[in-house]
Amino acid sequence: MGDDFIIQFEYSLKNEWKIFKNSLLYYIGSFIGFILYFLFEREIGLFLGCGFFIIILPQIFIHLQYRFLDRNRKIIVNHSEMRISIFKKGEIKNDFTFNEVREIIRHKGQSYEENYKGLPMFFYHYTEVVLKNEESVFFTDFITQTLGVKNLKKTEKLSFFNIINV
Repeated sequence: MGDDFIIQFEYSLKNEWKIFKNSLLYYIGSFIGFILYFLFEREIGLFLGCGFFIIILPQIFIHLQYRFLDRNRKIIVNHSEMRISIFKKGEIKNDFTFNEVREIIRHKGQSYEENYKGLPMFFYHYTEVVLKNEESVFFTDFITQTLGVKNLKKTEKLSFFNIINV
C-alpha cells in the first residue's frame, strides 16, 4: 500500500474564484447601470444594468449548478489499483476501475480553456466519465480539469451553455 500512486482532487474555492473573477466586468457594468438609473433616473442606466444582467444570468445559473454538484466532493484516482473513487460528504458515491470506463468527454465552453474571452457562460467546463454500463459521472473545473489518467479514450465537445444534464 505504501507504493500506491494516488492522486486526490477536491472541490476548491480557488478554482471557483478563478473562473468567476473573469466576469467581474459584467457584474460591475450591471451594478453601475442600475446605480445610474436609481440615483440619476437615467434610462440609459436601466438599459445598461438590464443588458449586463441578462448576459450574467446564465452564468449565475451554471455557477450555482456546478457548486451544488461538486461541493463536499473528493475524487481519488489510484493508479496502482487502476481505480477511481468519488466521495460526497465523506461517503463513497461511485467506485470503478479504469477498465469500466468507456470514454472521458470534456465539455468545453470555448476551445481554449484558459483564454477566458467571450461571454461569462463560456468560461465553464465540465468532464463526463462514461462507463461501459452507460452510467455517467460528472465533475466540474471546481474540482479539476483532468484526472491524469492515460490510455483511456478522451474526446472534447464544444457547448456554449454547459449545463449538466444529471
